[in-house]
Amino acid sequence: MLDIVKQINTTPTTVQLSRTKEVQERIHELKGNLSSGGSPDGYSKVSNPGVLISTSAALTSLDSSQNDCNSLLSFQQFTVTQLLSVKAINVAFNSLLAQAATSNPTGFPNFQNDVAGYLTQLTTVLNSRFHGESAFSGMESNKNAVINLRTASGLAAGSPTDTTYYLGNTSTTSLNLDATNTVTLFQVNATHPAIEKLVRALRIATTANASDSQDPALRNALDLTNQVNITDMGTAIIQASFPVEIIKNALAGIDPLRESYTQIMQNQVLDDFHATLMALEDARSNLAISEFLIMQESRALADFLKGV
Repeated sequence: MLDIVKQINTTPTTVQLSRTKEVQERIHELKGNLSSGGSPDGYSKVSNPGVLISTSAALTSLDSSQNDCNSLLSFQQFTVTQLLSVKAINVAFNSLLAQAATSNPTGFPNFQNDVAGYLTQLTTVLNSRFHGESAFSGMESNKNAVINLRTASGLAAGSPTDTTYYLGNTSTTSLNLDATNTVTLFQVNATHPAIEKLVRALRIATTANASDSQDPALRNALDLTNQVNITDMGTAIIQASFPVEIIKNALAGIDPLRESYTQIMQNQVLDDFHATLMALEDARSNLAISEFLIMQESRALADFLKGV
């Protein structure tokens, strides 16, 4: 008789107990998901893992792009700053030449020393580096842009363009920062007219006679520095500054994109959280049903045994 009782009553109860254990384990798992704000085992419970994974990759790419843009921006700003230093040298040299061309012959006994000083200053500025990268040597930024300009040979009045002092190349490169912003780098190197004319004027000045205000070399050097002041330096600064604005535009678009991608990820995790919460409620409901059935079967078994 006990065997019959076991067959009729105990077997269903065992099944219910097994089901209850499964439900309890599921509840434990779901509680773990909720406590971590979503699925603790990666993307397995997320309704659309492809979106979450691709969005996460996009955020990583944005961070990389932002770092690259910041580095480019700093380099271009450094280039503009150094160009302003070149401009300052040209302005000072131009002033010296203008005075020498209009003053009495004995007023500039240190003229050649001043010229040598400007050549030294210009060499330092043109060979300056930003994090090891030369600003004025084109794409060969691992090289100095110019030789020691004090060692460059003097030039006669009326000499044509001469860039034999230059050590870099004249290559440029264009980078697509995003869908709408493309920047061209290395447009201003040490062969740019604003720089070449200043170098040429200084080299011509090394052959000038500062005691003669009508000296052709003095006059030619003055004319070249006037050209740099009036036209060429402005063009160079604009060319170096234009990439700065493009890079800033690209950077300005990154934060809104990051916010958008972050919102997508948050929505995915939130969806996962709510789905997990609903599953937890279902599991709790199933547990209550299982416990009720076990209680009913236990009472039925007890009543049956009393009758035996």
